[in-house]
Amino acid sequence: MFQELVNAPEVTVDAYIARSGHCIVRVPRVRDKVVAGESYKSHTVCLPAMDDLARRTIEALAREGLRGPLNVQIFHTTDPMLLEVNTRLGSAVVLSNVATGGRLLDAMLHEALCGTSEGDPSDYRVGLHLNRFLGDVFHAGTEVVAVKPQ
Repeated sequence: MFQELVNAPEVTVDAYIARSGHCIVRVPRVRDKVVAGESYKSHTVCLPAMDDLARRTIEALAREGLRGPLNVQIFHTTDPMLLEVNTRLGSAVVLSNVATGGRLLDAMLHEALCGTSEGDPSDYRVGLHLNRFLGDVFHAGTEVVAVKPQ
């Protein structure tokens, strides 16, 4: 089996399609550092070509009846390349929620309680960064022996 090597940044677009069938959240972010498939460093961006592909993909899925959270993964190549769509919340969706002032998770909760949410999908903060940290805690029973990094 052979697969094309794509050497390009990956952009994930976190989105939410409301029960009305309209996308009310669409936040593109670059995955700067990935560990075991999870984003450990990411930042929100405004990339019109990426956003256009994500918008068209989300609209097509909404026409087919998809509702709820999803993330669209795109390679940032000269012509943006759709990688995959996951119909779930990714772990770094917390960045998109903060970038929308909490509107993403608020909309999900509101709609889970039978409400209908609205919003402008392009209303988010550009240039917001997420940095997660990895570390180890060593202990003997309940005694902490070391924490790395400190």
